[in-house]
Amino acid sequence: MRLNTACFCLCLAAVTALLVATTGCENDNDLSGDEMYLSPSSYRFGRTNDTVVSFGVHGAVLPVQWSVSDTSLGRVTGVAMDEDVMVTAANYEREPGQWGVNTVIVRDARGWQASAAVIVKEGL
Repeated sequence: MRLNTACFCLCLAAVTALLVATTGCENDNDLSGDEMYLSPSSYRFGRTNDTVVSFGVHGAVLPVQWSVSDTSLGRVTGVAMDEDVMVTAANYEREPGQWGVNTVIVRDARGWQASAAVIVKEGL
């Protein structure tokens, strides 16, 4: 039984070392990834004075284009919407007095798209 436990531990250590070696010390903003996503993946405004949230894109190839699905609910700030920009982060600012669900969208140079949901309730 001890031999099997020792073998298991050795194999587990080898697999862990292999995973570390193949992934390295990868940065979240590495622009050569196989997937692209926004962080946070969703955000819910919960207070009246809660008006801005920052989103970061991970795995994108620059330049990127930021947009929203409904400009009456909010807008991307800090970058020019629908224009090529060389940043991996942008702010979403909600429109006061409006409520609903909006989508922040980012497209990269490959044509890949990532999105995040923004939720606002009336009367915050």
